Amino acid sequence: MRDTSARLISGGSLLHGLVSQFVRDHGFALLFCCVIGAVIAGVCYARLCRLRKRERLAREVEDALVQNAQSVILHVHGIVKNLSTDDPLRRKVEQALDRADEQLSEDRDRVQNLRARTTLDDESPG
Repeated sequence: MRDTSARLISGGSLLHGLVSQFVRDHGFALLFCCVIGAVIAGVCYARLCRLRKRERLAREVEDALVQNAQSVILHVHGIVKNLSTDDPLRRKVEQALDRADEQLSEDRDRVQNLRARTTLDDESPG
């Protein structure tokens, strides 16, 4: 140890010797691994935050679209009730409303499947 200290002081810069000794030591490897681990954890956390925000926004948009479509469908149902039962227009509008109800149900299922797939993707390793 004394030999090393004397050589460091007399033979070259003390700072260079300390850095050189630290790099050879296990402490450097541990510090390096901790820094890399922290960077990776930060990147993963940022990605998770973006995914959660995207999921929240998708839910809000889907909820708004479903509510608006349902509102229009109910409004048209109210109008159809005022048409006479033998009016040919009533039958056409009722068919269109039936199709709109089916489409709304399909869209809800599609969004639910996307949500489920997103949840599975978030849980899968790698």
